[in-house]
Amino acid sequence: MATLLLVDGHSQAYRAYFGVKTPLMTRTGELTTAVYGFTRKLLSLLREYKPEYVAVAFDKGDTWRHADFPEYKATRDQMPDDLRSQITRIEEVLGAFNIPIVTAANYEADDVLGTLARKAAAENVDVFILTGDRDMFQLIDDRVKILYTRGGPSPSTDVYGPAELRERYEDLTPAQFIDMKALVGDTSDNIPGVAGVGEKTAIKFLQSYGDLDGVYQHIDEVRGPKTQQNLRDAEEQVRRNRKLVEIVTDLDVAFDAESFRLRDYIIDAIREIFETLEFRSMLREINLVDVPDNTDDGQLALFADPDAGPAPTIDDHPYRCVQTREQLAEVTALLKQAEIVSFDVETTAKDPMQAALVGFGVAWDKGGGAYIPVGHAEGDQLPWDEVRAALQPIFADASVPKVGHNIKYDTIVSRRHGLEVNGPLHDTMTLAFLLDPASRVLDLKGLAGRELNWQMTEISSLIGSGRKQITIDQVAIEAVTAYCGGDVDATIQLWHLLKPRVEAEEMWDLYEKIELPLVPVLIDMEMAGIKVDADFLAQMSVELGNRLVEIEKQLFQIVGHEFNLRSTQQLSDVLFNEMGFPTSGMKKTQSGFYSTAAAELEKLAGQQLSADQRTLIDLIFEQRQLEKLRGTYVDALPALVNPETGRIHTSFNQTGAATGRLSSSDPNLQNIPIRTDLGREIRKGFVAPPGWALVAADYSQVELRIMAHLSEDPLLVSSF
Repeated sequence: MATLLLVDGHSQAYRAYFGVKTPLMTRTGELTTAVYGFTRKLLSLLREYKPEYVAVAFDKGDTWRHADFPEYKATRDQMPDDLRSQITRIEEVLGAFNIPIVTAANYEADDVLGTLARKAAAENVDVFILTGDRDMFQLIDDRVKILYTRGGPSPSTDVYGPAELRERYEDLTPAQFIDMKALVGDTSDNIPGVAGVGEKTAIKFLQSYGDLDGVYQHIDEVRGPKTQQNLRDAEEQVRRNRKLVEIVTDLDVAFDAESFRLRDYIIDAIREIFETLEFRSMLREINLVDVPDNTDDGQLALFADPDAGPAPTIDDHPYRCVQTREQLAEVTALLKQAEIVSFDVETTAKDPMQAALVGFGVAWDKGGGAYIPVGHAEGDQLPWDEVRAALQPIFADASVPKVGHNIKYDTIVSRRHGLEVNGPLHDTMTLAFLLDPASRVLDLKGLAGRELNWQMTEISSLIGSGRKQITIDQVAIEAVTAYCGGDVDATIQLWHLLKPRVEAEEMWDLYEKIELPLVPVLIDMEMAGIKVDADFLAQMSVELGNRLVEIEKQLFQIVGHEFNLRSTQQLSDVLFNEMGFPTSGMKKTQSGFYSTAAAELEKLAGQQLSADQRTLIDLIFEQRQLEKLRGTYVDALPALVNPETGRIHTSFNQTGAATGRLSSSDPNLQNIPIRTDLGREIRKGFVAPPGWALVAADYSQVELRIMAHLSEDPLLVSSF
């Protein structure tokens, strides 16, 4: 069945622009963050969905919605200038791939996408729409699916079809989704909803009464006289909202199959724009050699890996399962002849300092791997002591290079279970990071999919998720053999693929002299951990708790009654309705209340306030700060102490920041506050054992104004 991929251009450009903390920049000073993220996502989808047809829609100035409703999107910030220039670059990239850009005067990109989706579906074409706008859910049907991109710390793309829409919105139909948006409003578009009506309430109305007309026909049956009155007061607004949020699907925009067909790319233009933008990793990822011009499948060949084979499956894989001494001897003999040994451990937990070892995976060459079960609940397996004795000469030998994906984890688990691991400890995750520091795809499954064209087995398919999740020692040995064998095989294949790329980028010296020697140091640091004074933190928690009680009493005294300070709706009602705080310029939430987010309260703090209002704001800020410190650090840190070592063991990440600096996680010890007196008190909870002292060292970056002066770089000079 033919497939059409439609892309919401501005939506994806914005997400790419704001989705990376550290901006990307070429050597000439051109910002490329949005272009890079947009192009990376586009190439990923072309590989995954292999569409016959592709088109990208962009907004084209103000629309009929702005004319009918001048407040429409009025609260949105203007597009940053450096994003505007990148939109032009994105258009150049699309032009190089001969991917058409579609716009319509007086209409939004949503309307263009909706029209194209309906017309393509009518011609029996399956449609996927990439967007970060939930309004597009109204287009979902049996042929149209939404690829919804979510931002935040763990960005992802979720596929929404009819079933997913029903599950997410409690059996709402796409048409009812429009009605829900009309009732709730949309703060991002400055469309106000019915006061006190959020998504859950709106869904209940529509489940009971079918649509907007049904809600208003049965308004006397709605629970609560205040809600009834709010609905009546907002009826005209709600009817207007529905018109605003409904996507137009009958524009004079044609689905031209030949124009949208993915072909006739311009190789020289692709190479030129990627080299100008310094997208070297993407140049390598797309195959620009021996691709026939002007053929129906020529464009798809750009994204094919001619050497990539199919990924192994649980039922069909080439990996050995070691369950006898003879099999163990055969595998160790192969490992002794290997140029590099890939290894991976299967465990019961993510924390390497507490995880129990269930099995050990090794690979000696591409396509050659074995799984050695040692801790499964059922099945034949050798004692770990025997396995360790057989592996020890190989893994303790510093002349035998080892490779893993996040090798620190596997090494720490191995050492805790008595297997010494020495030698160059190579990491394919670090290699991938050096080639593409801004990429969010650094996990083994994602890299194998992108680089090897493998669709690997996810761990959730073995152990489940949520309340029904089990540990891997409860999974059949044969299934884990395929899973772990695939991991070590993918790792060694990625090693052979990524190493030459790093060398070609002239970064091998950086890797070999800085990143590689750092691995054993970080392993030692993580295993050593740091000691905390639990009694000191417990006393501090009591003191913070007492102060929080005092703050609540002061707040209630000023307001004149008690309320739930942690309820944003109750707090909003108190501030803006009872205490008369100014509302000009304040944002509203989807439920119709004025926002009490920190950024909004900061606006209030900068305005002319009465003495009581000023005291209220100050107390709210203090209450939130104390609760954050107490919950994030004072109460949380003692719970993270390892019961065996009595210490906290963080993970230091070489691939956690695009700038190349180390980051810390589980827990993040780099975020322990120091700028305030209270923050410095929390730091006193970290202590040294008797006879030892903690030494803190830091370094200052080169003064940027001096660098600007010496380099005479235009961007540095203008910035500093």
